[in-house]
Amino acid sequence: MMVYVLLISVGAGVGAALRFSLSSWVTNILGESFPYGTLFINVSGSIAIGALFIIMAGKPLFNEIWKPLLFIGVLGGFTTFSAFAMETLRLIENGNLALAMANVLGNVFLCVSGCWLGCQGAKVFIE
Repeated sequence: MMVYVLLISVGAGVGAALRFSLSSWVTNILGESFPYGTLFINVSGSIAIGALFIIMAGKPLFNEIWKPLLFIGVLGGFTTFSAFAMETLRLIENGNLALAMANVLGNVFLCVSGCWLGCQGAKVFIE
């Protein structure tokens, strides 16, 4: 168990450093009028998780070592949107279109609402 925690921790550090570096680079190139850096991270992370899932599927070593390191660690530190994209795709591929749409709408609505709620709650303490 501790080996997995270590793998995930190392991977998360790498993913977060990559997210910061690449997002900053894209923002420097395209500007701050739109969150291009975040969009780039979310799209590239989603491409990466899809490709890795297919490349490494069914490989025992993948499930034991590489899955926690790459999926949970690196891509989790890079973007959780990649996990959201894979989970939504799985629902679609399994014929659960209604659940897939509920997942998309739920994540977007609840996360944006949660962010707003957190902002409102924090304002109570600082005002």
